[in-house]
Amino acid sequence: MKIAILGPIAPEEKKFWQKTARSMGHSLDWIEMRSVMIKVDKNKGVNITALIYEKDKRRTVNMLSYDCILRRWIKKYYVQSLILCSLLQKEGKIVINSKIDRIQDKITQAFKLSVAGLPHPTTYQVLRPKRLREVLDKIKYPAILKQIEGALGVQVYLVNSRTAAVKILNKYKMYNVLIQEYFPVKEDFRVFVVGDKVLGAMKRMATPGEFRNNVARGAFTEKAELTQELKELALRAARVLEYEIAGVDIIYYKGKPYILEVNRTPQFRGFTRTMGINVAEEIIKYLESLYLKARPK
Repeated sequence: MKIAILGPIAPEEKKFWQKTARSMGHSLDWIEMRSVMIKVDKNKGVNITALIYEKDKRRTVNMLSYDCILRRWIKKYYVQSLILCSLLQKEGKIVINSKIDRIQDKITQAFKLSVAGLPHPTTYQVLRPKRLREVLDKIKYPAILKQIEGALGVQVYLVNSRTAAVKILNKYKMYNVLIQEYFPVKEDFRVFVVGDKVLGAMKRMATPGEFRNNVARGAFTEKAELTQELKELALRAARVLEYEIAGVDIIYYKGKPYILEVNRTPQFRGFTRTMGINVAEEIIKYLESLYLKARPK
């Protein structure tokens, strides 16, 4: 099986993915969206090529030669990546994380989770300065400020007063923001979902002086019990958002669970290290199952 992963990647993660794929008898390439060229010919149909750079060498690949494509988080060429995935699916390719309604912003998540009856912190999205002042006047502090798009705990701030909130917003020129209810807890659970399978639950504990539990922010991790409640909440959240791969972040406050966020292309090095589970292998197994199911009998 020939696999392409579309989107940005750290060099060490790329090597891990490729090593895992080779050990399973597959080939895997990592493709940046900006390297893709789509040609639509009125007579010859669609031609999609991409440039791959490896060890200072460049090669051109035909995107239609891949059996499976995994689309990761793509910000700059978001719409173009969805068009590309749509074209590949029309050519019979297995593509995951490809639907147009998989909106990446956090307010859409909050809305969909709430409509589905899943527990989620009270959340505001504010686009105009006047409305922002109204919200800052009436919310309870401390509160969380978030950039509406983001990952790895970047541009997430804990503010203890209205004055502090305004200072952060002005300093970092944050205009399209989320304001979210804050729960004073020092740990959360990252539950990893691939397809309809829950791989496990990892507990993450913030370092002293830090309120974010992200592994990228230095959080401590340990293996946690995968309770039936954690499993069901994670599966329901992934299904509601239509995420085939999901890192679901859940906290408990006063005995009640809350889904803080669902990551559609989660980092997994910390999870693999803590849990002893090769997440890349599990994702490739999921691709294998989709590929075999789609093949003519």
